[in-house]
Order: sequence, then C-alpha cells, then structure tokens
Amino acid sequence: MRGTCMTMSADMEGLLLKIILYCIVDDPHATVRKFKGLMMGKKIEMAEADLKHYHPDEYSEREEDFKVMWEFNRIRRILAHCLIMWDEEEKSTEYFYYVDMIEEQGIYRMVRPRMTMKEVLDKIDAFKKSMLKMAFFTQKLIEDFNHKYPNFLNSSQV
Repeated sequence: MRGTCMTMSADMEGLLLKIILYCIVDDPHATVRKFKGLMMGKKIEMAEADLKHYHPDEYSEREEDFKVMWEFNRIRRILAHCLIMWDEEEKSTEYFYYVDMIEEQGIYRMVRPRMTMKEVLDKIDAFKKSMLKMAFFTQKLIEDFNHKYPNFLNSSQV
C-alpha cells in the first residue's frame, strides 16, 4: 500500500512539473522555479495556480482532479511520514492507526487516528482515475508544445 502510493506520487510529481513548465514556457516574466526540496503540496499549489492563471479553461476542466490530488496528498503524507500500527488485540487488518502530530494553539501533541484500509484503497482508486485523465492532458500539452516548437529538442540551447 505504501509502495503503490509512493510510486503514484512520483508519477504525479512528473505530471505537475509538465503542467507548470507548459504554463510558464511563453511568459518571459515568469519566475524561474526552484523545484529541489519542494514538498508535494507546494507542487500541486504551483501547478493549480499556474494552470488557473495561464489557461483558465483548461483549469476549469481539471478543477475536480486537483481536489482529488489534494486529498491524495493528505493520504500520501500519512503513509509516507507517519508510524502505522495495527491493533494487536483485535488482529484486524481492516483498519490501522497512524501516529501523527497536530498543533493546537501553538502546542503540539501526538494523536493516533484510525483509518480503514477501504478508505485508503478508495482514495487511491479515485486518484488513479484522476491521474490517468491528467496523464492524457499532459500528453496533449507535450504534443502542443512540440507542434509549436518543432526544433526545440534539436536546439543547441538544450
């Protein structure tokens, strides 16, 4: 479950990068982005804002997919960064607990929420569908870019 989620995250990051680059390629005033060390949420935020700014029609078609990405990012963060534990007394694999830290009024405390396997698998399934649509969209972006700049890969500036 964790491995699948991390693999999907890597694929999502590639799609987000393509969207961001597609959006800013023709804007000479666009800020050069520093991607190294960015958290997933910041990458989603950038891609969403850029698509909304530079291509609002495309954004409106994908607004729901970005909502799914945000929810997937929440699940991904839990699976990637939190300690996961099962209830040893009940010996059930239908749910697990994860250990996390939350802040309340400037004070951090440890919590142990429960999450069902069904919830995680449903979120991953929804994300797969959304990501497939985004993959087709980014393929269209690449085709549009290659049509607009047919000699880009042959350029000595690459």
